Amino acid sequence: MIIIPIEIKVRELHGKCLLAYCAAEAGLDVVLGDQRIVARSLHRLQRGIYVDKSISRTKTRHYRKLKQLGFSVAAWCEEGLVYRDKGTYQLERVSQDSAELVDAFIAWGEVQRDDVVEAAPGLRDKTFVHGNPRFDMLRPAYRAVFQKEADAIARQHGPFILVNTNFARYNHFRGRDSTLEVMRERGIVTTPEQADYYIRLGDYLGALFGAFVTALPEMANAFPDHSIIVRPHPSEDHERWRREVAGLPNVHVIYEGSVLPWILSAGASVQNSCTTGVEAFLLDRPTVAYMPVTHEVFDSLLPNSLGDQAKTPKELIEALRRALSGDAGSRRSRQKKDALVARYIANSRGPLASDRFVETLLEMSRGAGAPAPGTFRVARAHLEAVVRKLAGDVRRTLRGDKRLADYMDQKFPGLTLDEVQSIFDGISVARGKRDGPRVSAHPDLPSCFLVTAS
Repeated sequence: MIIIPIEIKVRELHGKCLLAYCAAEAGLDVVLGDQRIVARSLHRLQRGIYVDKSISRTKTRHYRKLKQLGFSVAAWCEEGLVYRDKGTYQLERVSQDSAELVDAFIAWGEVQRDDVVEAAPGLRDKTFVHGNPRFDMLRPAYRAVFQKEADAIARQHGPFILVNTNFARYNHFRGRDSTLEVMRERGIVTTPEQADYYIRLGDYLGALFGAFVTALPEMANAFPDHSIIVRPHPSEDHERWRREVAGLPNVHVIYEGSVLPWILSAGASVQNSCTTGVEAFLLDRPTVAYMPVTHEVFDSLLPNSLGDQAKTPKELIEALRRALSGDAGSRRSRQKKDALVARYIANSRGPLASDRFVETLLEMSRGAGAPAPGTFRVARAHLEAVVRKLAGDVRRTLRGDKRLADYMDQKFPGLTLDEVQSIFDGISVARGKRDGPRVSAHPDLPSCFLVTAS
């Protein structure tokens, strides 16, 4: 059994559906669904391989429990492609304690592999440079999965420019200071110097946020026949963006579905240090890195290097005019960018990450694995899960922390069988298959699904 939990639906759903599809095609049974439900239900699941999205210190306790219940652990890092500097990424996202409990780690590419192994040397012989399944969906054959939705977006909104924001460390759903507070609680930030870094990062992102807000009216005036669609990061305060653009008739804040059909249907997109800049490049869609504020540490090399760059609203508008006119740049420039991308993303060409990952899962499933847990251990895990849920309910009631629940629902608002089946049908077409794996609702877990060979 392969367990594939999903944390942020709009980011992970399609890639994890493809991984589940490929695993079932290879004869492996899969549980796919809401990470919150899956994590609370481990004692009810058949033991197998749990596929997680991080090796941060917050995962250590979780991985120990998985091991106690007889699971093997495969992991990648969803945040491992675009990060602002190596040292901070290693501090936040790489824990030696978590790494020791992982049986296989899947790296995005050579760059992340080197940075992760430097921080956790024990991963050296357990790391596989496969890329990430969600970037398999950017390949030409798989883009068709999004075409129906992209066409519907184009019909509804007409010509538009997409502005993707990435300011969660400043404009977080739960407030600017929440990120630093959480990292202090988790023991990630322990010194004044570390805290100062995040305060300066918040100030930098605040300046960028303000510059984007200032540029939006000028964009709206320069392109009156286009809508300007602002798509906030999943962890941002979306209502603040709506307040900022109020009164601009052709500017709209929309956060719906995967970003990929929006990039495909947009005339051009704008971003700063955001994964969407990489996705647009690999989708062969024009993108502009708006860089009115720069910093030698806080700017992300990869996404800001793959499109045109602009430092002022005037330069931004000129870059967008070029993009909308179809000026794609020189072939030599594209070749240099392709070579850069290949160092960061192993599946930017060649075999799919999903197919290679399944080979690793098959090897893991043929191994001895962890010993089966005893009846007492399973009973204890069940009791712990019940107690943890009750304690969480009590905490939420006492705190009245509705915003936390709303934040989690913003990241994963639910999932239906029809949604999953539609994605699987599109994947079947992309893979040239008449019939794909069977998908059914899990009998016990809401927003979770069983995927088996047809």
